[in-house]
Amino acid sequence: MNYLNVKGVSAVQLWELDEHNKPKGPKDEENLFNAINFFDKNPQWVNKHQDKAKKYCKLLVNTDITKIKLSKEASEIQATLIKKHPNFFHLISFNIGGVERKILKSLLVKRSDKFRTMLEHNMKEKVEKEITLEAEGVDRKVFNNFVDYLTTGEIELDGKNVMPLLGLAQEHLISHLTCACLNFIEENLKNDTFIDLLKYALESNNDDLKWQCFIYVSENKYDKDLLALLRNFQEINWTFFLFFALQK
Repeated sequence: MNYLNVKGVSAVQLWELDEHNKPKGPKDEENLFNAINFFDKNPQWVNKHQDKAKKYCKLLVNTDITKIKLSKEASEIQATLIKKHPNFFHLISFNIGGVERKILKSLLVKRSDKFRTMLEHNMKEKVEKEITLEAEGVDRKVFNNFVDYLTTGEIELDGKNVMPLLGLAQEHLISHLTCACLNFIEENLKNDTFIDLLKYALESNNDDLKWQCFIYVSENKYDKDLLALLRNFQEINWTFFLFFALQK
């Protein structure tokens, strides 16, 4: 196995990946963590041995570190390495709401079908290595939540961010985030939030949300409070709603 001979360190080894680009076993996870931890703590050595360091960084870029035992710690160290040694990584400048964030190209390609098309085909974004994301009505905090998800693959949803994040996920063809948002909405849907969801579904013409509303009504069709809410809701086109349900 390849390794870096380092004074004071017997061997900082490369790690092997399985078919899903995850470290094959515990030893490979250990090798991964030891290597990036060494690079983080020894920037002078890295700068003096860039060819060797780049070899490890290239492998790191191709490694899915979200499922390893020390994934949080590894992600934090990876982020630090990117800041310290940006020339070792293929980064995309991601501009959101006037704020620039640097993201690994490999992560954008992995998370989003839309970004994969933008970055792997002959489009403007490929030449400039920059993506500008604009979404009317989406605040900066939600943008940061979105970019954090693209970086880490993790998201903390709540009643305030789930709708705009769902819109961003669907717009950029991010299936995992879309499912997470829809599951959160379904699990937290109640009578007191139903009308707001229905309004949003109709205004945004979101078929997934319309379907969730229809399922909720069908499962609670004998709920007098829900029926009263629906009777007082004047904005719904019941003919369209019924036609939509029949199409499903």
